[in-house]
Amino acid sequence: MVFLQIVQNITFLTLCGVGLYAIRANGKLSEKPILKKTLIGLVFSLVFILISTNSVPHSSEAFHLDGGAGPLLFAGYLGGPVGAAIAVLAGVLVAPQGYEPDAWVSLPLYGSIAVMGYVLTRFFPPQKDRKFTQLFLATAFGGLCLLHILINGVSSFFRSGETISELISCLALGGLSILATAFVVSISGRVYRTERSAVELGRRLNMATKSGRMGVFEYQNDCKDVAFDEGMMRILELPGAAGDIPVSSWIERVHPDDRTRLSKTIASVTRENKGVNHVEFRGLMPDGSQRHFASNWVTDRDPDGRFVRIVGILIDLTDFKQSEDRKNEAEQRLASIAASLPGAIISAEMVQGQPARAVYASAHVEDIWGYSAKEILANNEILFDSLDAETREEMRKDVRNAALRVQPLARRLRITDKFGDTKWIDYHSSAVKLGEDRVRTDCIIFDVTQEVADGLRLKEQSALAMQAQKMESIGQLTGGVAHDFNNLLAVIIGNLELLRDEVFDKDHRQMIEAGIAAAMRGADLTKKMLAFARRARLEPQAIDLNSIVRETKNWAGRTLPANVSIETSLLAGLWPVSADQASTESALLNLILNARDAMPLGGELTLETANVRIDDDYIDTRGEQLEPGRYVMLCVSDTGTGIEPQILNFVFEPFYTTKAPGAGSGLGLSMVMGFMRQSGGTVRAYSEPGVGTTFKLYFPVGEKAILNEISTASRPEGWDNTDARILLAEDQEDVREILVRILENANYNVTPAPSGDVARTIFENDPSFDLLLTDIVMPGKLQGTTLAKVLRETWPDLRVVFMSGYASEATVHGNGLRPEDIRLMKPIQKRDLLTAIERVLAKE
Repeated sequence: MVFLQIVQNITFLTLCGVGLYAIRANGKLSEKPILKKTLIGLVFSLVFILISTNSVPHSSEAFHLDGGAGPLLFAGYLGGPVGAAIAVLAGVLVAPQGYEPDAWVSLPLYGSIAVMGYVLTRFFPPQKDRKFTQLFLATAFGGLCLLHILINGVSSFFRSGETISELISCLALGGLSILATAFVVSISGRVYRTERSAVELGRRLNMATKSGRMGVFEYQNDCKDVAFDEGMMRILELPGAAGDIPVSSWIERVHPDDRTRLSKTIASVTRENKGVNHVEFRGLMPDGSQRHFASNWVTDRDPDGRFVRIVGILIDLTDFKQSEDRKNEAEQRLASIAASLPGAIISAEMVQGQPARAVYASAHVEDIWGYSAKEILANNEILFDSLDAETREEMRKDVRNAALRVQPLARRLRITDKFGDTKWIDYHSSAVKLGEDRVRTDCIIFDVTQEVADGLRLKEQSALAMQAQKMESIGQLTGGVAHDFNNLLAVIIGNLELLRDEVFDKDHRQMIEAGIAAAMRGADLTKKMLAFARRARLEPQAIDLNSIVRETKNWAGRTLPANVSIETSLLAGLWPVSADQASTESALLNLILNARDAMPLGGELTLETANVRIDDDYIDTRGEQLEPGRYVMLCVSDTGTGIEPQILNFVFEPFYTTKAPGAGSGLGLSMVMGFMRQSGGTVRAYSEPGVGTTFKLYFPVGEKAILNEISTASRPEGWDNTDARILLAEDQEDVREILVRILENANYNVTPAPSGDVARTIFENDPSFDLLLTDIVMPGKLQGTTLAKVLRETWPDLRVVFMSGYASEATVHGNGLRPEDIRLMKPIQKRDLLTAIERVLAKE
């Protein structure tokens, strides 16, 4: 009877495994954990009830044999608090059905076992694989024993307790129930995992065939159908679901030109027992597109070697074939590009511990080294032997290190070719790892001999420009010193001449004459200094600006960065100009270098020429005047960063620069402006920040008006200067005083003024002056030339004699001069001053 009960209980326990499997297999329950644990509790509680109602009494006085301990324990362990609660309710249902007087004792025992299962989750969290450790099972059995002993001890106060043999029987049965339940749960988990693995394997296989554009097929002997999976249906674009498909449907998807060859291949396997296991063919899809397939299979044969079936895969190679075609096309294109490149391409391979070995050389190597590609591949040392001795070993080391570190390498090198000619090359390489100790280096080498030569020429031209800038600064300093020195000499000479008129002692007059002669030699010295201050001696000649621009573009274009393009817009029939060619080229070079520096990220440089006519007075941005006439414009434009408006006003100032320290002297544009002034032209600058800058150089075509220089001619005959009134404008007080004394001694009525502004006020209040004697450069708003211009607007017949510290004052500020005006160079001797005044006053 007991044996039959055990068999029945084991049968009931299998229901636990079935129920657990069903619960875990339901994917929707994973999203509802409470419902899932409730169902687990119900399954174990139901099995507990079935086992409990199937138990038999052991004795009339003792506990009955009970195999429900296992389901109760795992109801709380796997079902959590919900499962434990359901198991307690099941115990409430089962306890009253027990054998008196045991019913009141069984209820707390059932509930305690269920609660103990939940408590064990805190120490032994349930595993997904449903495997239980020996420690867990031992702890569960120990807990069961403890609960039996406690409850048996308590019940002994009210009734006779169990005997030792009865207690051992109950504990043994309970332990067996726990072990059996654990075994059933483990088996359920293993079955679930196996089933899930099979499903997952199928899913992965389906994903693999889908992503790899593959399909699986099976063909059995003498069958008219072939079994296709979803992949086969998909890549052959067959309608319907996976299953048995007529062989004819497969054949219809084969390109007509390949059907015969495919049929022969299949026949050789199924009928002739040949060991063929691969074939490639083309497919023709319903939309007319053509695809490429490859099939591999294994053949199953019976013991006699007769064909049984084929199981294989079909792979869609269309994308691979197209990629291969594109690769071949790209390789052909690259080969064509390599043949048209101006540089040579060399590939070398290096195995660790061995020297590099060239494996490919393009035909252009012969253009650089003079050796053919075949010669270089046969003897790689040709490449290194061509290098200069001082760089040869260093280059070997650099090439090796770059290859080992898989890094790019760039060098500019000097070589000697097969014919002994010296050349410069640019070497660029990159490396790629082909294996653990094998590296390939791909190099491209350009012949930059002409570029280096042009760079040296640019460097020489830049050095000349720098020297010219230095001379410009020295010239400006010299001019300023000479100007002030002339004023000092004017005071000395004037005083000595006045003193000479008062002294009649022969010896004293000789000393005065010697002093005057020495002062005049000083004046000659300052004239030489002023000649230097007017910059280098120019040699004007008829030149064609278009020719200069073309020549400059040819060599300068190769020295500019690759990201700077240079364009020209040259006017046909350009007027020739008279200018110094070397200075013109230097000015153009200066503007090109400035444009290059303004475009660090690259841009466009444009050189333009044009004929222009200036019919009216032309006032440029610096307040200077150009004579009306014909001019040739040379325009240099860039698309660089531009110049801020507040900076544009100072770009022609000496030593003014926006470049970094050491990058420029600040004299380049001032040198250009000085050259254009001395040539009778000017420069204008236009700029917009972020858009670019334009410089326009205006070269005069005709000759400029030349001011009359006075000579030491004799006084006009019959001239009477009695009561002639002279307005004197001179800012240097000591010079002004000497001039007043000289003129007053000559019986002139002199009114002195310390500036042009004061002289204008005096003249406007009393316009009866016969002559204006004025310095050109003075403080205030009105210079000498502008003073004359303002006064002549109201009194056009006003006679004027100009005095200047150096010749360029008349050029720079000459907008008030007339061809008939006289200009005197300081220091002025007494006789020259009086003669000039008398000549002007004698004119009608």
